[in-house]
Amino acid sequence: MKLYELHLILTPNLKVEEVNNVSAEIGGFLTSQNFNISSTQTKLNERLPYPIKHLRQAHSLNMEIAHEAETVFPEDLEVKLRRNENILRYLIFSKTEQDLKKAKPMPVMDQLKRPERRTALLPKEEVVAAEPKKELEPADVERIDKKIEELLK
Repeated sequence: MKLYELHLILTPNLKVEEVNNVSAEIGGFLTSQNFNISSTQTKLNERLPYPIKHLRQAHSLNMEIAHEAETVFPEDLEVKLRRNENILRYLIFSKTEQDLKKAKPMPVMDQLKRPERRTALLPKEEVVAAEPKKELEPADVERIDKKIEELLK
């Protein structure tokens, strides 16, 4: 079984009915090609991470698709997606069942929080006193000058 994920970014000026029509049109084409649509998700007026064709918001449509045979995704659909003026971007992922088994679920935001920092002081028995610094002896300038003269000769 071959699994696919189809992601579409649609123009924000579409109404809800028009977004549903695009979804139904693509779904109808896929079912005519013997694809099974397992799930469809639509997000309306989603903020884009970067502008696409000078637009900051768009509708997104995600479809999970499966086909019994190990066939290549139909090129006819890609041509339809490219020519449709309401579709800003599209992306098709090919997945295998092994990839799905390896995939880990995304962590919940509560699990990502850092543990609280503890600022309690150590007990007095465990506090170690620092060793006093040793004082350096003053440098003998005359001896250093003699060494420099010997090296320069």
